[in-house]
Amino acid sequence: MKAIIIGCGPMGQAAAIEMLRDKDLEEVSILDVDSSKLEAAKSKLKDERLKTTQMNVEKTEELMKIVSKYDCAIIALPHKLVVKVDETCIDAGVNTVDLAYEPEQLELNGRAEDRGVMLIPGCGVAPGLSNILARYGSYRMSKVDAIKIRVGGIPLNPKPPLDYGLFFSLESVINEYTRPARIIMDGRMMHVPALSGLEIIEVPELGTLECFYTDGLSTLPHTMGNVREMWEKTIRWPGHAEKMMTLRELGFFEKTGVKIGELEVKPVDLTIKMLKEKLKEEEDVIVLIVEVIGYMGDVYVEAKYKLIDYYDRELKVTAMGRTTGYTAALIAKMIMKGKVRGKGVIPPENLLTKEGIEELFKELWNRGIRIDEEVVYKKTSW
Repeated sequence: MKAIIIGCGPMGQAAAIEMLRDKDLEEVSILDVDSSKLEAAKSKLKDERLKTTQMNVEKTEELMKIVSKYDCAIIALPHKLVVKVDETCIDAGVNTVDLAYEPEQLELNGRAEDRGVMLIPGCGVAPGLSNILARYGSYRMSKVDAIKIRVGGIPLNPKPPLDYGLFFSLESVINEYTRPARIIMDGRMMHVPALSGLEIIEVPELGTLECFYTDGLSTLPHTMGNVREMWEKTIRWPGHAEKMMTLRELGFFEKTGVKIGELEVKPVDLTIKMLKEKLKEEEDVIVLIVEVIGYMGDVYVEAKYKLIDYYDRELKVTAMGRTTGYTAALIAKMIMKGKVRGKGVIPPENLLTKEGIEELFKELWNRGIRIDEEVVYKKTSW
């Protein structure tokens, strides 16, 4: 078995670490445009089965020739690149697990079916593990009434002014803060502004945090949308949302160019450049809390799942990388070993059986990623 990882950022490298744990894999290849990242990965991972290729993924024909040699592809790229790369992997006849979700991926279903391969979109921690937990919670009840997801990667030791760090693509972060969020309220789909719905929560392990609406439900409205309420909120240290809202309202996230003398600059490009210079890759913690609420007959059921994971100092892997990259790689290995079969675009919440989900949880547990479950049953009056 041979696998290729497209993208050599923190998530791609974490996926490579997980793939290389499996002695059945003959080769794990990482492909990226940045040769320095590839050299760093080779130096860090030190495994003769690891191969690297330096190239631009937008060279479609060349990419297809490379990808076609592998049994499975993991895509760990910025959102703006993923749909075209997904198309290329499908056309190459390769099962594909993508960390990112974009609505256009759903349009590739017929293409993937025709090629007899799977595309698993949004298959990281959130979206991804959050969706899988929503599905797992639904097995505790006959009718789901609400799905509430709170999730975020934050610095373990926050520093002003933003109390944030470089954990994944800043382009993706800014998209989260600007794109209207899809939520379901009173059984009706609606769009609300990102950063709205601010809520203060207490997490005993970390203290006081805040969370706010972002568009992170990915495929859940399509697969589990027959509910009264469904939403995702992003977790941050208190005060972060107000600062981001200020930057947004002042136009720092705008993609339309503005003239400065003879030079035209997109404010968002300048903002990303400045943030990359000021923010650092540092030790992080990720918090994922999923609540699934419903009924089993006349019994009210609330299933709550909590995952808190920390930076791995030994392997120097972020919590975001562990929960995202390891999850994607474990699912990719299940596909390669024939434990998961299918074709077309398959959301992560529809991919695994209950037993398959429990196998995934067990593998994550073996890597120190613990998911705690609490289920409450209450007899109703009707």
